Amino acid sequence: MHKYNQGCSKSVNLLQPLSYFLSSHHILYHLKKGDKNMEQVYRRRSERISQRNTYSAEPITGYKKNVIAQSFICLLLFLVCLFVKTQPEKKPFAQNAIQFILENNTDFAAIPHQIRQLISSLMPADQNLLPDKSVLTSLVIPADASITSPFGLRTHPTDGAEKFHYGVDIGAPEGEKIKCAAKGKAVEVGQSNEYGNYILVQHADEIYTLYAHCQTVLPQSGDEIQAGQVIATVGATGNVTGPHLHFELRNGDTYLDPAEFIAFKKENSHD
Repeated sequence: MHKYNQGCSKSVNLLQPLSYFLSSHHILYHLKKGDKNMEQVYRRRSERISQRNTYSAEPITGYKKNVIAQSFICLLLFLVCLFVKTQPEKKPFAQNAIQFILENNTDFAAIPHQIRQLISSLMPADQNLLPDKSVLTSLVIPADASITSPFGLRTHPTDGAEKFHYGVDIGAPEGEKIKCAAKGKAVEVGQSNEYGNYILVQHADEIYTLYAHCQTVLPQSGDEIQAGQVIATVGATGNVTGPHLHFELRNGDTYLDPAEFIAFKKENSHD
């Protein structure tokens, strides 16, 4: 029985090369006869085998951004929990914050502004700032003189180009006292090539006044200022042709025409 099985296996082994030879001979025969269909079938089979034997892994894109985003979200959650531990009365706020973090996509560009808003909301309100925009109804004349260059488009006096004038020029003489238009806080005191010596005062949440081209500026940044308080003197610093006060009124990022809120002196305009 064992010898019979060996003989069968030898016969099968001998038949396999013969079968392969006959199939190859059959294919070559048809190719020689010009059977294009057989050639196409042969090529398709070869392509399938090649596709099955090769695999290219697709690159994973954006994983770094996802890791950073998830890490930042975890950090935010940790900070909120830490805040609740130190301030138990703020628990409802923390719950809303956690829900917002988990349900919304993180806008990384807006994070700095949002953090500033969060810190401002937690800080005690500045009692020196007016609670609303009623400040616009009771502004003080900053300098006892008339407007020499109004708000809006104009021909710039130094380069002759048509530009927008974001404030008004008040033709007061050099050394004349400049008064603060309303109660507020000096948020910026500095010097620039355009404005010269200037002071920026915040009066309400979004209301600011700017006093530029000053000879001297008296308050420092952070000082509280009362309405009508002398804060500077008229000068000719910065990009000017002569001494005057450049006065701006801002509502957030919007520039307002001061002449619509302050009754300036009515005199003949002069440059």
